[in-house]
Amino acid sequence: VDFSWLHNSETYLHATPAGLNSPYRNFWLMMGLGCPFSCSYCGGARDSLEKSFGKKSLWRRRPENVARDIKWLWQNSVQIVNPSLDLAILGKKFWSSLFKALRDMEVYIGIYNEVFQLPSKEFLSDFASTVCLDRSILVFSPLVADEKLRKLNGKKFSNEQLLDSLEYCYKLGLRAELGFSKNLPGTSVGSAEEQS
Repeated sequence: VDFSWLHNSETYLHATPAGLNSPYRNFWLMMGLGCPFSCSYCGGARDSLEKSFGKKSLWRRRPENVARDIKWLWQNSVQIVNPSLDLAILGKKFWSSLFKALRDMEVYIGIYNEVFQLPSKEFLSDFASTVCLDRSILVFSPLVADEKLRKLNGKKFSNEQLLDSLEYCYKLGLRAELGFSKNLPGTSVGSAEEQS
């Protein structure tokens, strides 16, 4: 990892997923390539990647290399790391090794993680015991309130399960946000009006 090649690294390091002018220096970090899901609305879905690149599986970086890069970023005043893939979908072996390595190296950094499916309570607890809570965010993307439409578009959880995860985040002191989408496949005028 290096950002010396960036023409204006300070502008880049203060850009966030939500927009420019963040008070925190942050950096998007490659976790791997691919996706285990084939959602109807995504150009980066498993089916699209297989057709475009012949890639059938998710490729993960080694957790110890990711931890080393995060440590370097932290030592160079980056305050939030934005993983390029949801850490939870990379699997328990990956995220538990990564979180342990960060704790062992005493790296205390914020992580902005967009979760695709609902992460396990074990993931949430491990995440909370590793990151700087003041600078970390978990973004849940239920897409829509309608559970049938959500399931049609690749999300495999109910509103009740989502609320349970959000309550658990609250108990752990984790900041959680929600992301919704418009015009998903399967949306009708009637279902769009119901969501408003």
